[in-house]
Amino acid sequence: MVDVIAPLMTDIQTKLSSVSSNINSALVASGVDGLEASFGFHGGSLDTMLRGFDFYLSDPYTTRLDRKGQGIQSLAFMAALQWVTDMEGASGKQSIWLIEEPESFLHPQLSHNATRLLAKLGDSSTLVMTSHSMAFVPHDPLRVIGTTLDGDNCTAITTFKSHEKATASLRRGLGLRFSDYFSLGTSTVLTEGQSDSEFLRWFLSLSAEWDNCGWPQLRGSTISDRGGASHLAGFVRANYEILRTEQPTVSLFDADEAGVKAVSDLSSYFNAIGVPFNPNREYVYVRNGFAIEGLFPDEWMADANRDNPNHFSTFQSDAMGEVVTYRIKDGAKGAIGHQMRTRAENEEGVQWSSRWRAVCKALDGALAKQNELLVASTSDPEES
Repeated sequence: MVDVIAPLMTDIQTKLSSVSSNINSALVASGVDGLEASFGFHGGSLDTMLRGFDFYLSDPYTTRLDRKGQGIQSLAFMAALQWVTDMEGASGKQSIWLIEEPESFLHPQLSHNATRLLAKLGDSSTLVMTSHSMAFVPHDPLRVIGTTLDGDNCTAITTFKSHEKATASLRRGLGLRFSDYFSLGTSTVLTEGQSDSEFLRWFLSLSAEWDNCGWPQLRGSTISDRGGASHLAGFVRANYEILRTEQPTVSLFDADEAGVKAVSDLSSYFNAIGVPFNPNREYVYVRNGFAIEGLFPDEWMADANRDNPNHFSTFQSDAMGEVVTYRIKDGAKGAIGHQMRTRAENEEGVQWSSRWRAVCKALDGALAKQNELLVASTSDPEES
């Protein structure tokens, strides 16, 4: 057989080059750069050719298809379907493709490439595709059907009036939530910054075995920082109206000037659109006039100011020597925080923690209240 085929090698290689060129064109047309397909004889010689062909991809290293990631393998396979469709069409045959969950193994960018490949494939063939990915739902609702289980536990076909209704149905079927985009878990405490989150996690860990410090709602929540009072306010303003319908979400604000202004602006905004935004339910202040460091005893902070006054931009006391206000310099927050935590961990009693426990109790209560409202709205849809 090798002797018979040998004179045809030039034609064979030309045909294989044509196929790989077609696949490469499909990849380029879908927006994929840096991949190049080619074919070679199985085992690298004509003697083993009849055992099959090796399909190569270069990115830029040339290896067999099965040596690439499964996402790239899927994309290359989809590109090859177009060549098969073209060859069948040239023979007067109509191709029908049944493709199940093409999004498997594809990262987001390759998913966009795949949707373009499949859209082109659908122009020249009959393409039926199932998907659990909203990226693969066509924007033309006439091209979309859904499947549900009817009362007899049989599959029922559903149509949709719009792309939005189709994707909403898919989200419900998969249990996807808006909050999943931000990895917020099932309940969330939003803080102004990383140090606030670190302080809160530290205290929850320290008090885990203390009496009357169970706080189940709080301890089961995700603690997520937003990068400052204005950033937290911006995130809440943009997303809270949706988040509140999915999960308990409480914002923890410093009660310094920036925090008070942020909450005031949010309250005005949400009041105007009819969304509740109440203290100790939708948000909690740490302590009147202070940032989160103000939860430590004032005398500790006075000692820190006496030892390192350059760590504070201001430190004021009244006639009785009671602390009125102070502000820690941004560059010194880490050092002061470490000093306060170390002192707390070395204390024999827990009297110093009264403000911390009050804040945690308020957060736990706020989360519990929101959870009750969510349960009520689920059982009575007219309330939601």
